[in-house]
Amino acid sequence: VDKALSASQNVGASGTVTLSSTNPVSATIIAGGASGSQAGIPVLKLDLSSTGGTLNGLKLKRMGISSDSSVDNVYLWDGSTLVAEMSSLSNSVVTFSGLNLAISGTKTLSFTMDLNRSASAGQTIGFSVNQASDVTFAAGAASGSFPVSGNIMTVAVVSDLGRLSLNATATLNSTTVNPVTNNFEAMRLPFQATNQNITVSWLRLKMLGSINASDLANIKLFDGATQLGTTQTLDSTNYVVFDFSASPLAINNGVAKTLSLRLDVLNGSTRTIQFSLQKANDIKVMDSQYGVPVRLDSGTVGTYTVRNSAQTTVSSGSVTVSVANDSPSGTLTLNATNVKLAKYNVTSNGEAAKFSQLSFIVANPSGVAWTDMRNLRVLFNGS
Repeated sequence: VDKALSASQNVGASGTVTLSSTNPVSATIIAGGASGSQAGIPVLKLDLSSTGGTLNGLKLKRMGISSDSSVDNVYLWDGSTLVAEMSSLSNSVVTFSGLNLAISGTKTLSFTMDLNRSASAGQTIGFSVNQASDVTFAAGAASGSFPVSGNIMTVAVVSDLGRLSLNATATLNSTTVNPVTNNFEAMRLPFQATNQNITVSWLRLKMLGSINASDLANIKLFDGATQLGTTQTLDSTNYVVFDFSASPLAINNGVAKTLSLRLDVLNGSTRTIQFSLQKANDIKVMDSQYGVPVRLDSGTVGTYTVRNSAQTTVSSGSVTVSVANDSPSGTLTLNATNVKLAKYNVTSNGEAAKFSQLSFIVANPSGVAWTDMRNLRVLFNGS
């Protein structure tokens, strides 16, 4: 094992892969049976160095005395960015494919796993890069002396591991909204803590609707009147991320708490707004008693189903016309020229408006008619 931990292997002709100096140490991991299981368990870190290679695929070998069914999922991370979930786990081999991950210099890749809730006490689990062909670059497979092995984790079983459930669908928001609406509630997230006190420190939501990102602003997450994290915008992949790890949200055992997603709708007439908490790992949940991360479920232990908000349609644009505060009134002078008769404010809401015709009438009890006026004209912003 010591030899494997210090081994360095060539990656093609232009790079190396080594075990990171911050590779996770051996630890006890928790299966909770009817109460769920530990999630996001750090199991391996690799340093990949290249002069400009592209990592396309990677395989990990499951080590230890356990079975494939003891592992629910394995994730590949580049820092805090989730690169991929495993494509498959079969015959003790975890496969990541279609990565297309550029590596220039040295990049540390981390691997985490979700433990199956039915894993048995005393089982051991670890992961290694087992052979040269398990690391595939665009130029070909890696070469060198393998395996590169992480440390072994040992399973313990408890009956009261903390749970966080998103029990109800998040479709409690309005299905319509007017353009130019501030502080619109776009999604509700009703959570329920069980067994232990729970903390939540990070949340990522996907915007599924057809509205343009530029039509939404000031996206905020609230616990009642308390804002969680900072005000956000949609990123280039239509995700919005809230990081409130500096002041995590506490949800005590047995308590239900509903979070609210609010935003400003600037434009986007006839387009749709819909948010989704798509995966259990789109939220970071911690059991406060055992001090381990646990996986969100949707009411059934160990199972998460996608939760979407109701699809909201932005109403068609409208035009508001009002008399301006400085519109003239009073007596007109006979035979005067260039007389201003009225002034209006015209506001387009939600989308640009085009006017092809304007109609005016003379409403005067003294009997004044259009024939009493000459050289009529309409000015738009002075032109």
